[in-house]
Amino acid sequence: MSDRSSPARASETRDDQLVEIAGRAALQAAFARHRIESARPERDKGIDLIIYLDEPEQPFAGAPLQLKSSSKKWFGVDRKYEGMSDLLMAYVFGAQSDLPSIAMLTWAESASLISLTKKLNKSWAGQTSTPGQGKPRKEKGWGSELPRYLEPSFAPFWLQRAEDNSLLVFPDRWEWVRGMLRLQRRQSTSSKVEWRENVRGQAFDRIREFPSNEDAQAFRQRLLARNQPQT
Repeated sequence: MSDRSSPARASETRDDQLVEIAGRAALQAAFARHRIESARPERDKGIDLIIYLDEPEQPFAGAPLQLKSSSKKWFGVDRKYEGMSDLLMAYVFGAQSDLPSIAMLTWAESASLISLTKKLNKSWAGQTSTPGQGKPRKEKGWGSELPRYLEPSFAPFWLQRAEDNSLLVFPDRWEWVRGMLRLQRRQSTSSKVEWRENVRGQAFDRIREFPSNEDAQAFRQRLLARNQPQT
């Protein structure tokens, strides 16, 4: 019988799932308290939550988030998301406690906390062998219990932190989250306007191909009406 199917392994898997559920519940509760909406994707493709602001008068824009939940203080970075440097990373420490600590960083900020020495390790390059098999890992990255020397570096990233049986909340970091979401909105709106202008420009070039000026004018009016920016 393999370790994967052993009772000990099954129990460990169940415990990991409980930690993940508790961490996600703590994070979503914190979002709700600070008027940030969250939704869980139907499929698990590495994105655990989509977060957004409930501002109906503004264009919608959301941001993807990956959750790292642990019963203690596990910190890690997966390099397969390296191309998504602005991916939001939420770390929930003490997920099953009454006062979980939550930090939020971008992927790039998380990676910047890892020392050059760690990045020279085989695990960062995905060269760590599976015990007894000698096969290289598919995953590239680094993770461990949060080292003491990194704790001061986490100071700017706390959303909330348990300390002396109380929960400290950091408004500046919550405002940073809102700022990131508003930035996504501006980028999304800018992209839509640019797309409309490109479509309009390409289509106007086609007007010259029409056999008569009347056909061209009618096409132009239809095009303007269809691509009129929404206010």
